[in-house]
Amino acid sequence: AERIFKWLPPGTHSYHKLRKPEEIEGELQRGSLRPIKWTGVRVNPLGMRFSLTSRQSINYMVHAVKTSA
Repeated sequence: AERIFKWLPPGTHSYHKLRKPEEIEGELQRGSLRPIKWTGVRVNPLGMRFSLTSRQSINYMVHAVKTSA
């Protein structure tokens, strides 16, 4: 997406910017958020289509809710 298709600005996929799910979960907890569901996201660059997948090794997203303070 960044280098071949030029859809994203250079540097978007810099390794030092990547966060593991465990790191994100810690940040969510510090913000009084509780993860509800994690899911992987698959990208088909030829049709610019996105779909959900169980694989979270590359692209993923999380749904979280605010906990009682």
